[in-house]
Parts: sequence; C-alpha cells; structure tokens
Amino acid sequence: MREERHPSLSRLTTLGIGGYAKAIFYPETVEDLQTVQERIAEAGRPYVLGRGSNTLAQDGELDLVVVKPAFAETIAASSEDDGVRVRVSASCMLPKLLAYTASHGYAGLEALAGIPGTLGGAIAMNAGSFGTEIGSLVSEVTVWQNGTLLRIPRSDLSFGYRSFRFPHQDAFFVITEALLTLGRGKAEELVSAQKAHLATKRNRQPITEKSAGCVFKNPEGCFAGKLLEEAGLKGARLGGMAFSTLHANFMINTGQGTAQEAFALIEKAKDAVYAKHGLVLTPEVRIVPCLP
Repeated sequence: MREERHPSLSRLTTLGIGGYAKAIFYPETVEDLQTVQERIAEAGRPYVLGRGSNTLAQDGELDLVVVKPAFAETIAASSEDDGVRVRVSASCMLPKLLAYTASHGYAGLEALAGIPGTLGGAIAMNAGSFGTEIGSLVSEVTVWQNGTLLRIPRSDLSFGYRSFRFPHQDAFFVITEALLTLGRGKAEELVSAQKAHLATKRNRQPITEKSAGCVFKNPEGCFAGKLLEEAGLKGARLGGMAFSTLHANFMINTGQGTAQEAFALIEKAKDAVYAKHGLVLTPEVRIVPCLP
C-alpha cells in the first residue's frame, strides 16, 4: 500500500484548492484497509476521497488523514431475466463505466454522462443528473467497516437527495464495490444518448473548469441555480473564486483561489438568496474537515 506524508488537498480535488492533510493512504486491497484503520487511530480524522469532484477542502494544516481507495477498476456483467447485473469496483471511474455499459447495450446510466467521479463517490453522494440518481440502479453495495466486509442488499440501503445510508453505519467506512441492475438497449442508441446528455452539460455547465460541481442543494420545488441567478450571483467573483457565468450554482477556481475566498463567496450567496427569496441554501459540496 502506497502512502504519502503531508499531501496537498489542492492537487487531490477538482476544485484545486485546500491545505495539507497529515497523510494519505492508497489501499489496494481489503487487507490494506485493516492496516489503514490501525494507522489512522494514531494519525488523525479519516476522510475517504474518490476523485475529489465534490469536495471543498479548507486551507492550512488540516487534522485529516485521507484514504483514497486504489482498487483495481473491474466491471463484470451477467444476464438475468429482469435485466443485466453489473458488478463494479468502487474505484471505477464513472466515464469508464458508462462507456462500458453503453457499448454493451446495458441501459440506465446514460443521464449520468459528464459526472467525473468514481462509482464509490457517486454512491456515497447518490449522484444524479437529468432526473436519474445512481441509487435507483443499485441492487447491492459492499462496504468495509470495522474490519468486516458487509454485503448490503437493496432492502437495507437508504438513498435520499445526495445522501446514502445503511444500518449501523459508522463514521469511517469504505465502499468497495456495488451491484447495479440495468436494462437492455441498442448500443448505438445508448452511446448517442450519452453524447447528447454530455453536449447539453457542456452548453449549460462549466465541466471543463476547475469546479466541485453544484455548490448548493436544490430547495424543495426550486432550482438553486435559478435562485442564485435571480439574486445576482451568476458570474460573481471574489479573488480567485467565482460563480460560473454558465450556471450560477457552479463555483469555479479561476486561478489561485483559496478556501477562504470560497467560503466568503458561499456566505455572500446564502445571504443574497435569503434576502431576495427568504430561502436558506444548504451546501451540496462536502466541506473537509466539516466546519463546527
């Protein structure tokens, strides 16, 4: 198992900001996870990181140990009467998984095109796009927790809006793999659907910029991006951080942005939306370590 001391969170997250963790571990096997648990007891607070595409890391020296699973990216499919079962390792990148399923005629994931993270991260956040959430396709999740591998069936999983839970969940757990149930379709049509969704995102979202995706959750019955735009936040900038001119709910790092600037801009946005609409926005992006 590889490990590093004093890693920079700015190079581990898609937003490209953040201070320094105490250490980072790259477990490649379940056995490595046991070693990680023994080590973090001495080192600091653990945080499991996939690609870092939904993470806003604070500045400075952080009391944090990053666990970044480096399992082999495996995909295995089997045909069933009610569809196709696809078992996928948690480290598998979503673009790779979507390319595989579309080319084999396995339907269901097309709307998630353009989401850059790992499968494990997508499940932990119940990532969604264009009305499809990854949780709706999950039949089983395998989780490592407290030295034990737990294979958790769909009936015991709880997916909500950008949330995932399972019974007796502790603070530190690692998703190792998941079983998805997909439908069947024509490969060329699925590939075309993915390309269409990706093209739409390119026109509406700054997916080529340094971004952490949506900053705020959508309040019930509203779109956070629309609320932010109506409050004058679209394109608003503070230092190296800005809300995108394409989509007001996407914060981008325009250069040498800092977490301090990001937090100040977030507070400005929350105040402006509350003043105009009387609604309190809550972050969708994960703040690391969590603020008090």
